[in-house]
Parts: sequence; structure tokens; C-alpha cells
Amino acid sequence: MLIATFGTSTGWVGKRITFENEQFILEGHGLITAADVLTYDRQGHLAWAYAGLQEWVQKVAAPSVAVAPRIQPSVAQPAERVVVSPQVEARAAPAHRPTLSFGGRGAESATISARGSIVGLCPGGTAVAASSRNVGGRNDVSSLSGLVAVSAGTYHTVGLRADGTAVAVGRNDVGECDVSSWRDLVAVSAAYYFTVGLRSDGTVVAVGRGCGDEWDFSSMKDVIAISTGDYHTVGLRSDGTAVSVGGTGDYHLDDSVCDVSSWRDLVAISAGTDRTVALRADGTAVAQGVTKHVADKIGSWNGLIAVSSGSRVTMGLRSDGTAVVVGLDRYAAAEVASWSDLVAISAGGYIVGLRADGRVLVLGGTEVGKSDLSTWVLAVPQSDEARVWVGADLRTLDAVLECPALPTEQVEAAPALDHDVPTLTRALTSGEKSPERIAAAKALGKLGDPRAVDPLGMALADESKGVHAAAANALAKIGGSRAIELLAAALRWEWNSDAPIDADALRKIGNPAVESLIAALDEGKGGRCCARRPAAQALGWIGDPRAVESLVAALRDEDSFVRIAAAEALAAIGDPRAVEPLAAALKDKNSMVSQAVASALITVGDDRAVGSLIAALDEDYVPAEVMFALGAIGNPRAVEPLAAALKSEDTWVRRAAAQALEQIGDFRAVESLIAALQVKDDAVTTREAIIKALTKIDDPRAAEPPARAREAEGRRRRDLSS
Repeated sequence: MLIATFGTSTGWVGKRITFENEQFILEGHGLITAADVLTYDRQGHLAWAYAGLQEWVQKVAAPSVAVAPRIQPSVAQPAERVVVSPQVEARAAPAHRPTLSFGGRGAESATISARGSIVGLCPGGTAVAASSRNVGGRNDVSSLSGLVAVSAGTYHTVGLRADGTAVAVGRNDVGECDVSSWRDLVAVSAAYYFTVGLRSDGTVVAVGRGCGDEWDFSSMKDVIAISTGDYHTVGLRSDGTAVSVGGTGDYHLDDSVCDVSSWRDLVAISAGTDRTVALRADGTAVAQGVTKHVADKIGSWNGLIAVSSGSRVTMGLRSDGTAVVVGLDRYAAAEVASWSDLVAISAGGYIVGLRADGRVLVLGGTEVGKSDLSTWVLAVPQSDEARVWVGADLRTLDAVLECPALPTEQVEAAPALDHDVPTLTRALTSGEKSPERIAAAKALGKLGDPRAVDPLGMALADESKGVHAAAANALAKIGGSRAIELLAAALRWEWNSDAPIDADALRKIGNPAVESLIAALDEGKGGRCCARRPAAQALGWIGDPRAVESLVAALRDEDSFVRIAAAEALAAIGDPRAVEPLAAALKDKNSMVSQAVASALITVGDDRAVGSLIAALDEDYVPAEVMFALGAIGNPRAVEPLAAALKSEDTWVRRAAAQALEQIGDFRAVESLIAALQVKDDAVTTREAIIKALTKIDDPRAAEPPARAREAEGRRRRDLSS
């Protein structure tokens, strides 16, 4: 009798569980128990054959205790055997080895990939693709089937099948699609004119440009995940280190992009066009091939479960389903920051996110718009397959404490944890290795026992940033006044470089933590900004109006970064009491602060700000955001002063004024805009902004001048080229 079939959440897609001779049988593996069946169901892997079978299996399993099944699709077997594929014999794994699973856990998502195209894996093992142009047939994926992972290259697309083979479509200029002979694969990754595959034995195969002559992949051994950039490939080894193969020099890469040998405690990697980024077991990230500013920005992220890099852009996926990004302008970054409920990301040629409901988000303004992907419903990766590290059978407490990254599913599979808080607190406070202390902190957070609060508070002083982060997150999960008190105290420690972690934990607690965050913002005046800035940011995220008064005061803080954070927080709260203080802050001598303040006034959108914004136009330096704010608010009082700004000697000021007048669309600006077109040798972008403003205004006088201006520009270009 057919009981259930495995879905696309695991490499066992299509395998059946049957009931014969009073025994449950897993196809290809043999006998299993009723408890095993129920565990697979809890992990989201099964599709029941018909209604009522789940309840029947529960009754069969009732006499026994449900523990982790003896055979797992994505965790290690007893005797340290790793299931890498239903068709491939598993090999022994060293301690702390992440399970090899289809799609290359530890690299970017196997369900959505963006580079030359956006390619997605559908629940039935088929694929969909979209891009501005179907170059070389890279989007011709409709005929592919039996897939468990996809990867988008620049001009080709590669799919991994459940039987460990690969298939490719698109351009095949240098053999990048010649993958039909590959066998025993567990992951694939496509890039610019080459393709890389990871075998179940930890070795790597490659075809296309540079493979077999320039680039030697023989050094890639004991690899558990791969990721390819345009000119290099990075592998994640089972011991948490990384190895890289590729070209620098002739390929114009920074020499450091392949310098990954010193990295440790890694759980995921991502190779972009010009950079390499890795995720550590403590939820932080590290990068090579980028500027110090970008590296520091990426290094400041925490709570990550995935990373993805492209060309000049890097994304991180946080455990709360939100994303962080570096390499985009402020407005694009704000759009990405607004995404929620994400389970996967990709930052190649397009910036995309996959939600838990299978829907796809794509950054607005790209050539593939949101409407093009609105009908997609993709396969959703299982969270345990994305983060599980194994070194032993997780049904014992000691094995759990050996796991650097502890998924909640495995805590539930360890009965000893339910009543052993003292053992976990001892491991937290006296464990010799930081992975043990991290695992203990995460387990205590999962259990939510108040007895763990004070030991977790002590762990905030741990020398390991990973332990500090795990303890802070655990306190956020437990909550309560004592947890808030400990986090707030740590936030104000003078030497605490991890204050952003503590502020983020207080943010997760929400409104009950507001008073403590306000105190951290107020009490830190005159000292280091390590606490004040993250406190202001957290207050903005929570959005409680009680913080307005303190945030207004922070607009005068001696540190410019605190002033910026205060302005952004006031914008997020949106309280009208902030309008006048924000307007006064437009005179800040730091241009970055005045820009943040103007952006905040746009968000608040109160007409009372118009007078102050108009007054700011008379200052020696006028941030473009001041004019953008006037345009966004759209008050007619701004037309005359913006028209006067069109006479400025600064072409950037004239362009910003024209863009603001375009937003307002008032006919009174027509004559001033026409006059501004007469400025000789003006920047092309400024002239185009003036023309766009005239085109938008519905006035007969505005019809002819843009046409004459474009005709004159055409003559000028022809003269220059002749």
C-alpha cells in the first residue's frame, strides 16, 4: 500500500514509502519505523497518498517515542554516514561535516538563481526563466524535468536532476553546456562561459572557458558546496574552510578575490563577478575583493542564514526573513530592506528574493519587472537543509552540543534537551570551544526557560562574537524584563563593539524594550556612538512614538552617524512632532546628515516642512534632497523658489530643480524651464531633466521647446562626429 511520496524539498523527490507485511518500507533503503515516517512529515518532505493516512500512521507510532529517523535525507546517518543522493552510495564524513544535499547547501539557493536571466525551480521539478532577451536560448527551460536545482549563467542555464546528472540550455560557445556526461552530482553552478559541478565524493568537474588548461580544479577536494563568479570558483570544504580556483591578472580582478585560505568556521560561500563572500557559523559574513568600506559593511551584518554576491552587489538573508544589501543606491536598498518572509535570495544580474509562499520579488526598475514574475510559484527550500551541520546523531545531548549551527528541528529531535537546562547552561559558561557555547545558547533560546536568562547574560561578555550574538538572540526569544535589563546593560558597555547585536536583540523584543533603548540613546551623550547609533536604529525599526522626543534630541548629537540614524528613525515612526525639528536640522553642516533629514521630511510629507525646505534653498550648499523633498511633497508654494533655482550656476542644482518641478507639474514653471534650456554647454543630463519637466506639464507653451532642444542636440552630436 502506498503511504506517501517525497516532494521536491529533498533529493529524494519521487521516492515512495509503502506499507507491506505490517512494515513500512522506504524505496531504495529498506525498512523504517512509523516514527521515521512522521518525522519526515514534520520536516515537510512528504505528500500523503490520500486523506486519513497521517492519522493512521500516528496511531501505529503511538506506542513508541518519536525520535530522529535512522535514515535522513539531509542529516548524517549513525556511524557518520552522509546521505548525498538516493542513487549514490554515501561516504564517511569527518566530524562537523555539513551534509551533502542536492543543490549545494552552503552556496546560493538551488531554487532561484539570477545572473543573465532569473531562473526558478518549480515544485514539480520543472523550471521557469525570464529576462529582457532570450540570448542564445538561455530561457528555453520549459522542456526540462526531474530537476532539484537550477543555476543561471550569463548566457546559459544549468539544471541538476534528481538522478545526479546535469542538463544545460543556451549558448555553448566554448563547451559550457557540455555537461551530459557528468554523473553523481550534488550541485551545479553556472557563470560566464563556464559551468562547474560538485560530485558526491567532494571533487569538482568543470567545462567551458579556462577549464582544463588555465584553471586546475584538482585542488578542490573534500568540497561540500560550490559557487562560481565570472572568473573564479570557490568551494566550501567540510572542515569549514574555503578553496578558490580562478584567474586574477588578465581578468581584471582584485588579487585578493581568491585569497580565502585563512577563513574559518564557514557554512556558506558565494562568488560574485568581482568578489567572494562567505557566511560564518555565527551568522556573520566576511568578504574579499571589495573595498575596506564595503568589507566593513558586510562584516557588520549579523543574524544571517545565507549570502549572495553579484557584480558590485552583495546581499544577506537574515533569520527573520528580511534582507540586507550593499552596493545599491539608497532608494533601491530601501526597497530591498522592505522585503519580508524571505527564504532565499540571489544578487547576480538581477536582485531577487524568494518568499516562503513561493512568490518571487525582484528589485523595481530592472528590465524584468515585477509583473513578469507574478505568476511564478517556486519550490521553497527547507530551512534545515539550508543550515544543518552534523557530526553525530543529534538524538543525544552531547551530539547537539557539537553542532555549531543548531536548527530548531533538531532540538525537537533531542528529548534530553527538554529537561536539561542545567547541562546546557554549564556548556554555555564552561565549554572550551566556541561552537559548543554557540550551540548551547541557541538551544536555550529555543527552550525559552527563564532559568537560562542570567547565564545567557553572562555569555554577552564572551570573547567570541558568535557566542555574544547567539546569547543576545536567545535572550530576545525568551524575553521578559530581566532579559531586557541584561541586553540594555550590555548595549551601554563602553568597550562593547558588538552593541549593534544587542540593539538588534532588543528590537526583536519590540515595544517592551523601548524604554531601555531610549535610556541607551540618552545616557550615551558625550561618549562613544557605539550604543547611541544602533539604539536609534532599533527605535526606528520598532516605531514606538515614545521615542520621538529622544530622537529629536539626537538630531543635535555630536556624532554625524547618530544624527543620520535619528533622522531615519523619525522618518520610520512618522510622527508629525518631528517635522519642525527635522526642518531645522536641514542646516546641518554635514551634507550626509542634511540629505538624511530631507529624505525623512519626504517620508513624513507634512506641508509644515515646506517653508523650512524653501528657506534651505538660500543656503550656500543646497543638497539635491531638499529639492527632491519639495517635489515629493508637491506644495505649489515651492514652484517660484524652484524656478529661481534654475538660474543657479551649478548644473546639478539646475537638474535637481527641474526634477522637482516635474514632480509638481505646475504651469507657472514653464517660462523658467524654457529659459533654462537656453543655457549653452549645459550638461546633457540637466537638459534632459528640463525637457522631461516641460513634457509633463500640460501647457501649449511647453510643447515646442523640447523638440527644438532635442533637434539642436542632435545637430551638435553630428557635428562632433564629423
